[in-house]
Amino acid sequence: MEVNILFPSRKPAFDYALLFELAPHLIWATIFAVIILMLGPKRLVSAFLNARKLSFGGFEVDLKGDISEAVQAKGVDVSSHLEGQVARRVQRSTGLTAGARMLWIDENPDNNTIEIQLFKRLGFSIDLATSNEDATKRLAENVYDVVLSSWTRLGDGDAGRNFVPTVRAAMLNPPIIFYVGKVREVPVDAFGLTVRPDELLNLVLDALERKRG
Repeated sequence: MEVNILFPSRKPAFDYALLFELAPHLIWATIFAVIILMLGPKRLVSAFLNARKLSFGGFEVDLKGDISEAVQAKGVDVSSHLEGQVARRVQRSTGLTAGARMLWIDENPDNNTIEIQLFKRLGFSIDLATSNEDATKRLAENVYDVVLSSWTRLGDGDAGRNFVPTVRAAMLNPPIIFYVGKVREVPVDAFGLTVRPDELLNLVLDALERKRG
């Protein structure tokens, strides 16, 4: 009599198919673990609480962080609510800011490094001028959507205010906004004046909306 002995099939010691299926999840879990270790749970929770809205890629969170950094650098008092508010407005206005051209007149442009980089992120093309003479030349050669200016330059306490007529007489009559160290009366024919980075963003957007709208 012939006897057939059936041996149970042996499974491989390691299921490689299962490993390949779980690999993406394991990678993401590792990334999140590293982030938590680097930032710490408290800082990570704080970052999510401070963000008014999380867009894909974290654009708005970064933008709000840049605004907060500029506010701290200028030493002004701006609430987190106002910072988030202008961050959301700027994000909605990227179609307006992309390709806009700005002339920024300040004898110390390094004082505005954070703001300059922020405007560039939003698509602005920025020319810097450190004197009225330099600004006059640039206004004669280029067309600008908006002009930003300090109040004092090279020892002249009223250089910015006295330069307003030159800006207003330039091609396409660009609006001029003053970004200054202390609150002053807004000059006649100027679009606005502020000491705060969040208000600067709002004024620039207001000027572009009026000019392009």
